[in-house]
Amino acid sequence: MANKYLLFNFSDEQRGKLLKFRFLKILLLFPIILITVLAENFLEYLGITNPEIRGDGKVMTNFGRFLLFGSYYGGLAYFAYKEERKSATDHL
Repeated sequence: MANKYLLFNFSDEQRGKLLKFRFLKILLLFPIILITVLAENFLEYLGITNPEIRGDGKVMTNFGRFLLFGSYYGGLAYFAYKEERKSATDHL
């Protein structure tokens, strides 16, 4: 397993493909982070994710809760659906 990740027993062509894939994966990460930060700032500007001050503490707005939990459970449901669909098509 160490040989696989430390690139010891790879040919030059295989090593080049693997390093190129790692580099492209890192390059793909930067625009995703930038888009996430910009979207978060935009939602805060609109007042969606600004916390409301109630008493001594702060709570998330109702729409912020809807976005957070809706996207979380929606994502879970989507991945469960994909897994179920994949297992159903494998049995055919």
